[in-house]
Amino acid sequence: MAIRQLLFNTLHRFGATAYLRRDKKDKLTIISLHRITTESDPFFEPIRPAAFDELLGYLKRHYTIVGFGDVPALKAGMKKPPLILSFDDGYYDFVEYAMPILEKHGVRANHNIVNACAAGTALIWTERLNHLFNHCRLNGLDLSFEEEGLPYSIKGSNGNWMDFNLKVFLALLQLDRSKRLPLIDRKEAQYGTRAERRMMHWDEVRQCADAGIEIGNHTYTHDVMSTIADAATMRHEIGDARREMEAQIGRPVNILALPNGQGNPLVDAAVAEAGYDCLLYVGNRVNGLRPEGAAPHIFWRVGVNHEPLPETALRIELFHSKIRN
Repeated sequence: MAIRQLLFNTLHRFGATAYLRRDKKDKLTIISLHRITTESDPFFEPIRPAAFDELLGYLKRHYTIVGFGDVPALKAGMKKPPLILSFDDGYYDFVEYAMPILEKHGVRANHNIVNACAAGTALIWTERLNHLFNHCRLNGLDLSFEEEGLPYSIKGSNGNWMDFNLKVFLALLQLDRSKRLPLIDRKEAQYGTRAERRMMHWDEVRQCADAGIEIGNHTYTHDVMSTIADAATMRHEIGDARREMEAQIGRPVNILALPNGQGNPLVDAAVAEAGYDCLLYVGNRVNGLRPEGAAPHIFWRVGVNHEPLPETALRIELFHSKIRN
C-alpha cells in the first residue's frame, strides 16, 4: 500500500492530473459519492470530513461546480470544465458532515434519495449486507453464503473478508428481490444481528432541498433494477417513487440514479415513461457538455472512494480507467 500511495503521490506532484485534465475540455464530469463521516467501514469506506474538505478545495481550483439544472446552459470553451457532485442513498451523515463543508465552500450538490429510507420503513440491502459482514468479522464468526446457488464462505476465501464480501455482493446483484432479501434475513437471524443506520427522513430531505441541494430519486427501495421483470414493480420503483417524492418535497424531481449502476433497456424505457430528464449510471466516463436526443438523458458518473487526495484526483481524471484499458 505504501508503494501504491508513493506512486500516486509522485504522479500527482509531477503533473499527471493536470495533463489528464486537458482531455476534459468541453466535457462534463460527474462524481458519485455516498457517505461523509468520521465512521469507518472496510466494506464501504466513507470519506472522512477532512478529506472531503480537501477534495472540494481541489475541485474548486480546477473545475466549475454546477448542478444538473445548469447543464442546458453550459457553453463550450469554459476556462474550468464543469463538474457535478452527485450523492446517493440519503445517509443522515450528509446533513451532519457534508452539508457544512459544502456551505463552507459555497458549492451545491445533487443527492438521490431512496423513498423507503426517507419514510423510515426500510434500510437498503447493501447496508444490511455490510453490517452482517462487519458483525461476523469483528466477532470471529464463520460467515457463509452457501444457498441460493452461492458457494461462498469466509473459509473458502481463506480468511480474506474483502474478497469474500465482493464475491457475495456481485452474486446478490444477480438475484431478484424475492430471493435476495429473504437470504439476508436468514443470515441476520442465523448470526444474531440486525443493521441500524440513520438515514435522512423526509423532513431532512426537505431541508436539503431548501438549502439548494438538487434532490433526485434513487428508486423506491434501492432494488437491483436489472433483476425486475414485473412491469408493475418497475413502475412502483421508478414512477411511483418520483410522484411520492415530488409530493413530499414540493419540487419537481427530474433525476433518477440507478442503484449500483444496474440497468438495462427495459429500465431505461420505464424511466422515460415516468418522465425523468436525467438517468444516472456509474461507468467511470465523462459526458458531453449538453445531452442530445430525447429525455431521459443518460449521464455517466465517476465513483469516488475514501483515498488520499492524489489518488482521488487521478481517479477523477480517469487515470485508473485509462490504465485498465
